[in-house]
Amino acid sequence: NKPKKVSVNCGGVSGGRRHIFKGSASWVLPWHGILVGTEFQMQSGLPITRTWTPQQCSVTVTTNCLNQSQSLNVEPRGSVELDWLRVTDIRVGKTLHVRQHTFDLSVDAYNLFNANTVYSVNTNSTTRQVRYAGDPNQPITIIPNYLSPNNALGPRIVRFNVTYSFGQ
Repeated sequence: NKPKKVSVNCGGVSGGRRHIFKGSASWVLPWHGILVGTEFQMQSGLPITRTWTPQQCSVTVTTNCLNQSQSLNVEPRGSVELDWLRVTDIRVGKTLHVRQHTFDLSVDAYNLFNANTVYSVNTNSTTRQVRYAGDPNQPITIIPNYLSPNNALGPRIVRFNVTYSFGQ
């Protein structure tokens, strides 16, 4: 008799985003040659899987432990999806010609609507102990690691640009 192969939580969704849409466009407006450009990205949330890492066996820990560090799925893969990620960037610019010189003036706005979407989280079912402002006199607060943010979309950034070309 062959031993049966047992798969634990091998079903479900894993991997990347299901939907990604990116678009960009630019226009030169009919009055004064002003350039307007935009880029838009919309991506479905990443599927995540809750995990748990049992403690390693040692001289003092002999039960409910593993001989190697291993993370186990405790929910079906991809049972939780993060929020959709939506980002809009825009540029407005104008080119000026002064004799044999060219000035390109533009303004870029990244993350125009100032979204603060979380796109990466902890998946481990452990907890951590923190104290307010790291002050040892404050009481310990225990917070879960699961779904605590690792990365969030950066804030809106506005950049002003000037490019000077000479001798043209």
